[in-house]
Amino acid sequence: MKGIPITRASHLLPYVECLRQIGVPVERELERSRLSPALIGQPDMLVPGLPVMHFLQQTGQRQGLEELGLLGTYKIEITQLSGGFLRQAQHALTLSAMLELFSKLVYLEDPLVRYWLDGQTDMVRICNSIDFPTDTPGLEYCEWIQNMVGVAMVRACAGRHWHPIEMAFRSRMHPGRFAQEQFPGTRFLVGQPCAWISMPRASLSLSLQKNGNSFDPHHLSRQDQVVPIEDFTSLPGSLKLLLKPYIREGYPHIRLAAEMADVSVRTLQRRLSDEGLDYSTLIHQVRLESAMRLLKDRHLKVIDVAYEVGYEDPSNFARAFRALTGLSPREFQHHAVEGVNGK
Repeated sequence: MKGIPITRASHLLPYVECLRQIGVPVERELERSRLSPALIGQPDMLVPGLPVMHFLQQTGQRQGLEELGLLGTYKIEITQLSGGFLRQAQHALTLSAMLELFSKLVYLEDPLVRYWLDGQTDMVRICNSIDFPTDTPGLEYCEWIQNMVGVAMVRACAGRHWHPIEMAFRSRMHPGRFAQEQFPGTRFLVGQPCAWISMPRASLSLSLQKNGNSFDPHHLSRQDQVVPIEDFTSLPGSLKLLLKPYIREGYPHIRLAAEMADVSVRTLQRRLSDEGLDYSTLIHQVRLESAMRLLKDRHLKVIDVAYEVGYEDPSNFARAFRALTGLSPREFQHHAVEGVNGK
């Protein structure tokens, strides 16, 4: 079963900053679009894609910002991509190798997006497409993000002043004066079969400029894991990823989950039942799977882990954990730490 559209908060945060600079009450607007203000300052937080598109479209219209799509993305840098991709990309010998890697790991940014290279002549296109109909409200914002991610990867090799020869969009919005100023000489195309940016094929042999600001060592040291693609593309997996930040506050209401999935509560319950689950079981799994990850840190106390995953009573947490794993939280932590240390 198809998962819920998901994207990383890092792609929304530049828009948040842009709107704040002009005095927009961002927290209120986020809540109006069913998005948690907690995502501000948490670039690796996973957020539901459809509410993000709704937020950008509605806020842009209310504020009269016709070019919000580019205003929120024109400064995007490669360091805004997932740590799972960046740690591998720093070893890519050429732009071609980095783009090939990104096409395999793009699901870490958004599981509905595809990237590929196209072109048989001396010109090549970095193409992208997202699994939404062309008339989906807010599609142009997704396409600006996708194209500008491509631009950021090329600039990491060619320099920050590089401009594509062409920039194309599936949507029929028309880039305005700001786009022309930021990309002088770039030809803009709309209503195309997919989105893309084009460049000379010879650029594929460029190497990553590691002596500049292409990679932030602090960013690369983050311990975020490469989540299996199955966790993004199944309904239970994607819902777990989206609900994980909320469990610390208690039991996330099923209405929140239904809003994330853009369906009614009854429809969500039916779809979970098709997967052999009910909502309470799913939340139970989210809590204990999160606890297992946290307990791998030997510096964390079991009682703190219990509170972190939403248990008010540590004894209830211990009983639930033993029922799932056959071990107490302390025993699990001991064995997990020994495994990490190779003992």
